[in-house]
Amino acid sequence: MSKFLIRQAYNYVYYGNYSYDYDWSNWYKDDHARAVVVADIVIKKDRVLRVLNNHGNYSKEKIDSPRSLKECQHIKQQAQLCKGPVIIAGDFNLHPNTQSIKILNKVFTNLTSKYKLESTLPINDGSVLQLKNVIDYIFANKQVIVKDFRVVKTSVSDHYSLILDFELKK
Repeated sequence: MSKFLIRQAYNYVYYGNYSYDYDWSNWYKDDHARAVVVADIVIKKDRVLRVLNNHGNYSKEKIDSPRSLKECQHIKQQAQLCKGPVIIAGDFNLHPNTQSIKILNKVFTNLTSKYKLESTLPINDGSVLQLKNVIDYIFANKQVIVKDFRVVKTSVSDHYSLILDFELKK
């Protein structure tokens, strides 16, 4: 939903096929399809903001895999198709030091890292590699001016809320 006109939006499926799953007993073992939602939002007559939202491949360890590397490469490509301001957000299910996240760090500002968020999850699953509990991110290009960025620790989800207050570079 947006108070601004959404010029176009699509669900870019980069892995697998979506179907309704009646059996949730093997959810953690199943190989789920994944997609990134891409929306071009008209802010002013001549200003379009591209927003991408991702829910990355689940892994208990939150480490790189061939799929996560491909996933982040696809997201980067979809974001770069826009010459205007871009924001990428979502649950990537990856720790900050992974090569997958570094693919996006090379082109976009990783606000989660820049603002030194230490946790985006209310619980620790006990995995050895879950050092900082950070798997949710917001990235932005240089046409997005960050006024404020923070995590709000609530219990409304299995993740904390990331709040970005921004304006667009003129």
